[in-house]
Amino acid sequence: MFWFEVRSKTKQPILISKIPRTVQFNYYLERSVKLVDSLRRVLGPPIQETIPFQVFAGSVNALSHVVMGTLPGEPINIPADNILGRRAVERHLSAFLSWLIEFQSQSMIGDQTNNALDWQEFFAQQRINPMGDIPQDDQFHRLSKEISNRLSNTTMPCSWGYGDAHHSNILLEGNRVSGVIDWNGVKEKQWFFIDWYYFLFSYAVQFYKKNLKIDINSQCRLAISTTMGITNHWLTGLFQAKTRQFLEHNSFDPHLSPELFLTFLHDLHWPTKKEQLIKDAYSIYSSILAISVPKI
Repeated sequence: MFWFEVRSKTKQPILISKIPRTVQFNYYLERSVKLVDSLRRVLGPPIQETIPFQVFAGSVNALSHVVMGTLPGEPINIPADNILGRRAVERHLSAFLSWLIEFQSQSMIGDQTNNALDWQEFFAQQRINPMGDIPQDDQFHRLSKEISNRLSNTTMPCSWGYGDAHHSNILLEGNRVSGVIDWNGVKEKQWFFIDWYYFLFSYAVQFYKKNLKIDINSQCRLAISTTMGITNHWLTGLFQAKTRQFLEHNSFDPHLSPELFLTFLHDLHWPTKKEQLIKDAYSIYSSILAISVPKI
């Protein structure tokens, strides 16, 4: 639950008070606050100024109580599908990309040569994870093996992870990120690509929700296709250009973007029909392989 302290005669809050609904959720609030406090000590300007700062921590009727200062800027607003909307999307992508690159460079974890991705181990963990909802069929296992082969021996940079890169949590002032809110999913160590694909996928879902009268499953399929680069919509071109820039900055082959995106989807906590989401993504991936791999 949230309360806001607002300056008189303005609508601009200056403080945010967080209190969990029940005692059982005290741990999660306290954990995120401690991690964010540790993260702020790792970071320097200008990124540190975009992270929430703690004003007070205590308890009220056995419930943890945290008061935090607010951050400047306005949340990213999904635009219409037109020329002006395209300019807005490019501004949103560029701003978040610049923020994420700097955030990760300041919070990179240890020796990156030891961060090779073991897809087989990751896949095994997903199968026993009740949130994973892994399809069990021959095509899925064949394609997951293809991903394992393509990503074998790659080095995965790791840094602190934001964990909830939904567009509504990103505050902008002009062309720069001025604040990033809702750090409940913060992690001390996370693969470098997770936050990027979270931002793209959730952005695309909301873009199609706003601009097309289609159901949620169709929104998700379009968002998957857009993020994996196989639609003709201008949004796809912008996504691919920025993704290439992001991956090349991390010395990673942009041609492996579909495999990284699928890895992200396994890690994603999706509220409904996660198995259908994974099946749709692998079906689209199969079509990419059919196009990119010549028949002999």
